[in-house]
Amino acid sequence: MDPRVLPVIPTSVVCIYFSEWISNLLRASQYVTGGLAADCSKDQGCSSIFLPGGLETARVFGQNLNATLLQEGYFNNSDAILLSQVPGIGVKFWPPPASFTFDAQNDCQILGQALGDGIKICITSKDSYLVVGKRTTSLLSSITSNEMRIGWTICPSDVYLHQTANYNCSTNRTWTESIDEMTAFSAYWQNATTAYAGQDFSILHVELHPSPQPYIIDPSLYRALWTKLFNDNTTLPEDLLMMNSFMFMLGWSLRLYQDRFNPDRQNRLNLLQNFLTIPLQFGTTAFQSANTTCQSPHPNCATFLMPQNLTANASSAQIQHQFRGKHWTMALFMAIGGAVVLWAGSVLGWILVHKDPLRFIPSGIPDLDSATLSGTSLEPSGRTFAHAAQAELPPNPGTWSARKFCKQKTLRVEKSENQILVLSAVGPANSHESIINS
Repeated sequence: MDPRVLPVIPTSVVCIYFSEWISNLLRASQYVTGGLAADCSKDQGCSSIFLPGGLETARVFGQNLNATLLQEGYFNNSDAILLSQVPGIGVKFWPPPASFTFDAQNDCQILGQALGDGIKICITSKDSYLVVGKRTTSLLSSITSNEMRIGWTICPSDVYLHQTANYNCSTNRTWTESIDEMTAFSAYWQNATTAYAGQDFSILHVELHPSPQPYIIDPSLYRALWTKLFNDNTTLPEDLLMMNSFMFMLGWSLRLYQDRFNPDRQNRLNLLQNFLTIPLQFGTTAFQSANTTCQSPHPNCATFLMPQNLTANASSAQIQHQFRGKHWTMALFMAIGGAVVLWAGSVLGWILVHKDPLRFIPSGIPDLDSATLSGTSLEPSGRTFAHAAQAELPPNPGTWSARKFCKQKTLRVEKSENQILVLSAVGPANSHESIINS
């Protein structure tokens, strides 16, 4: 964020960027990746993101920064594009202490009144931190100890929708006595090598390099940007149109959550976090635009030359998908899989070596066939229990008939030297004898 670019960038362009990204920047996969700060715990309400820059932001090195990497077909057939050793910005957000309050005289601005609305925005820094809303130091490390606090509140619906000459968001200031939403955040620089997808430019992977450095932001720079966004003394029709459009959109969104979805604090907080992150993400884009604006009439203009620490190498890469897992999960999977295969193989081998094939004469009645398969080797000419059942049961008996036949029989087995005598009896008046050759 370079304060010199603000007079160069048209107000309408600034409004367009804020209108486009205030609702979804933190979810934009081509610009943002998350969860890289080691000292930021969700249990403490902290969230972190990393802004590696974006492939669309990169420019071909030169005095005029108007040529992108996507021109000339450099990477048309690439699965991925690598940008090496590029300084990115890490940002951490966390809730400030409940006891914190802003200094209304020095920290706060009331903006948008010339647009028929009103929004109060407060920002402060303390102990090298910039705070939006309120301040906390418990989550800051020695490297990223640059806290910032910001908070805002919108003119409420009961005032905005019933404005008159004597009763409006400017004359009724009761709504400015409190802050509707606020957050604390800190930022840091860190070099990273980032892989972007060749098709949609989304971030595939970020490899952080050591030695992050604090990124200190002067609150006055944010205030100057917001003055341009809401209270710019412009007379250009396009600037006035976009200022009114953005003010209406932002006011409508904040009042929607304030009036109808008040318990939904997360989406309200997301709007504020996006609002803070937009200048961090697109500050380089604004610098490049100022460079091009300067170079067009003055080819040797040196006012907005790209700093040396922002130069990097770009290369193409092909993607090969590989399975990756923790070592213990892979070892456990192979051990369990190997044990199952060995167990199944050993059971099959034991059956083949130790068990003789069973022979029996199917009866067509599965319930009775199971009684025949007792392990006794039967001769094909032997008379079986199934034969006895076929002699007494009707043709094609059902399962219930076979079950009834089995329950009515009392079996006694006598074994002689070369025969097994099976006696089946229902009662004294009805007995049946079968001889089964062994």
